Amino acid sequence: MGAGRKPQGGAILALHGGRVRPYHKPPEAGPIVAQVPVTCPEDLPDDQQAVWNELAPAALEAGTLTPRTRSAFVMFCRNVVLERRYAESAQAGTGNHRGMLQWVAARYKDFAIAPFGRPVVTTVPKPADPFAKFDRVVS
Repeated sequence: MGAGRKPQGGAILALHGGRVRPYHKPPEAGPIVAQVPVTCPEDLPDDQQAVWNELAPAALEAGTLTPRTRSAFVMFCRNVVLERRYAESAQAGTGNHRGMLQWVAARYKDFAIAPFGRPVVTTVPKPADPFAKFDRVVS
């Protein structure tokens, strides 16, 4: 009755180079917190420092602001200031402003500052094994 070739098992597909869909386990550990504290650059203008002070705690908590991402976060702060200036000017809603909104919204997501529709994966402590005392090797 059934037309077509019969499905093969995962072992045969792997042997012949077919498509095997592996199971991806969720990460066991949460975000790695920066070992080196990330501070605001001292040469940052006042308006950009205000944005840094507003947004950096959330990025640090999410683990996305690290010494390696500091320069990208500075650029993000700079562009948030520019976007806010566009919003208050006569150019609000023009192509430049919409492009800046798009760029800033993407960085909010990159630094995990704004919610993006999915729950953030957090690690749940594994329950203690009630049978651990029976796992010991008796000699």
